[in-house]
Amino acid sequence: MHCNVRLCLVCQHHKSKKRQRSFIDLLPLVEMDYKDYAWLFLTIALKNVCTNEVRNEFKRLNDSLNRAKKRKDWPAKGWIVSREITRGKDGSAHPHLHMMLLVPPTYFSTTAYMSHKKWLQFVKEAFRIDYEPAVRIQRIGGRNDGSQHYFHRMRKAVLEVFKYTVKSQDL
Repeated sequence: MHCNVRLCLVCQHHKSKKRQRSFIDLLPLVEMDYKDYAWLFLTIALKNVCTNEVRNEFKRLNDSLNRAKKRKDWPAKGWIVSREITRGKDGSAHPHLHMMLLVPPTYFSTTAYMSHKKWLQFVKEAFRIDYEPAVRIQRIGGRNDGSQHYFHRMRKAVLEVFKYTVKSQDL
């Protein structure tokens, strides 16, 4: 029995574990259907906000992400997103997104490829911000060779994306 309160640590933990299991179970099917595709891990962190602005900031993040996905230069054919909030050193709220993006094999060999610099510009435009956000982008897992090592790296990335949305030490 769960209380389903958004900040309940037990409910957050169970929700996180359920999402992890669901996606890990689905991953082999996605990998089979999109064997030549690659996964990218993207983290976008924006400026810290006052804790009383968190609700509005997450609405703005969701709107911005929807706008980004509609752009012509959005490279992913599929994705999963987790929104996370941590506490800044000054007590402010630090909202950020963790994403796994499924990109076609042509992403790395055409003009569709986005360097870190291009990702920064893409986020600034799509999120309509006038400062440099913290953006981290990297390929996950390397080439899908069906090995246990590859699936271990993928599982680790899934666990990172679906970790707690609120950490107990930040409450």
